[in-house]
Amino acid sequence: MHIHEYIFAALVVIAILLASNLMLTMTTEPLKVASEREGLKRIAQSIMTQIILNPGDPVYWGSNTTIDENSLRSFGLAYQSRTVREAYVLDADKILRLLNNENPFYISPQKVSELLGLNTREYGFTIEILPQFNVDVEENSGIYKVSVRSIDGINPIKNANVTAKIYYLQDNQVSDSSLISSVTGPDGACTINFDGASSAPAVVIFVVDYRGMRVPKVFVPSESSIQRACLVGQKLSLRVSSEMIDEVIAPIKDGECEICKVSFGWGIGGDGFTDVDYVEPGTIVALAAAGGKLLVAQRFMDRIEYGTVSLSSSSLPLGFMLEKIVSVEGFSYIVRFYVWRLVW
Repeated sequence: MHIHEYIFAALVVIAILLASNLMLTMTTEPLKVASEREGLKRIAQSIMTQIILNPGDPVYWGSNTTIDENSLRSFGLAYQSRTVREAYVLDADKILRLLNNENPFYISPQKVSELLGLNTREYGFTIEILPQFNVDVEENSGIYKVSVRSIDGINPIKNANVTAKIYYLQDNQVSDSSLISSVTGPDGACTINFDGASSAPAVVIFVVDYRGMRVPKVFVPSESSIQRACLVGQKLSLRVSSEMIDEVIAPIKDGECEICKVSFGWGIGGDGFTDVDYVEPGTIVALAAAGGKLLVAQRFMDRIEYGTVSLSSSSLPLGFMLEKIVSVEGFSYIVRFYVWRLVW
């Protein structure tokens, strides 16, 4: 054989080896991804069950603000009743402690990751909590257009009942309007018009009811005379000087939704926060006249994202997501749990 024949044979062998290696890589990579995803699925199922069915330890860590993250022995968002425990019912106070918005009662996701048994170098997590409907409000000269759509914002919800009431500051007291109701049309929208309402900065409470599924919506304008606060348990995150704390609730009376306020006393605790005498179950927002401003402590949010990995990241790692419909003090929400594989 001539030298060029040996060279040609060697090139053929090298080509065969390279092709074999490429085929092996193309075969094993999808198998590896499928295997990792199956493992993430098992982890997600286990942790999701713990989050929505386990109240955590101590069980009242949400409303008892003296319990900080170092005192937590296990993590869960389930509501713990003194009489009966229902499945898929979450505790609003526990959810509020996941909000990192100047919240003095915040629980860090790093601590929760540890309590969930996740190795933070290998795994990340995200908890997303959203109302069951996407409710959008646009205001124009006291007229409010309310649009109700599916959670993805695509499909309009027709024949949804929308109940609303406006709360505003008048003579350093919280005043309100009469109750107004409407029904969404084929485009999922309706109009709420508060004729004769005060021009003072106001907070509007909406409750959307569709086939027994209820979602609250709080519309707060960007006004300097409105001050945000946080109400967790019976602790208001601000030291206020007010005659009364007004809690807005939305009970069902004779089959119809009501929106009304219940007033309670307050006092300054030794920790410098305002202690509210009692928080009515299902309180959507707490209001107070404080120093010429309307103080607003919202207890139900449009969306909460919490965890060690942000969903807005430009490059998300391999992950798996589970979704569950839950109830939070009578309102319908969706919980999504994501688990991420950070390293391979």
